[in-house]
Amino acid sequence: MVPPLEQLHSPRGSRRDLRHEQGQALVEFAMVIPLLALIVLGVVKFGALYTNYTQLIDSARSSARQFAIERGQADPCGDTVGRLAAAAGSLTTSNITAQITVAGDTNVYTYAGGSISGTCPTLVAGSAATVQVTYPCDLQILGVNFLPGCHLRTSATERIE
Repeated sequence: MVPPLEQLHSPRGSRRDLRHEQGQALVEFAMVIPLLALIVLGVVKFGALYTNYTQLIDSARSSARQFAIERGQADPCGDTVGRLAAAAGSLTTSNITAQITVAGDTNVYTYAGGSISGTCPTLVAGSAATVQVTYPCDLQILGVNFLPGCHLRTSATERIE
């Protein structure tokens, strides 16, 4: 015998079905929240990485400009490294690596981790002065490094005055 239509849609029948589904939303939330947390942490980490990159670009540009106007000064490469450190913002200056070159000159001046090596290139008016800067990036989220050995790189070139 088929039950009457009223019995099929009665609140009593619905309560019986819902009783078996108690906690379902909590279980689904518990399954999804780790993925959502990982996505949010990834967005925050990439935001910090982008901030580091923009600061690195600005410090390279600023130091290249400083180097370009240093012709005739006593220590152009030292002043350029000082400008690089000053413009680095929140970047750790001991982690910055920079190479200063001039087109047509084989000398390369290198700043790495606070130490200096090489010879300062000769500044010739009209030549292109380039500052190449490298900084390590940190993409470690919850103890997992997603890009080990990653480095942010940028360069800036200015005409020597």
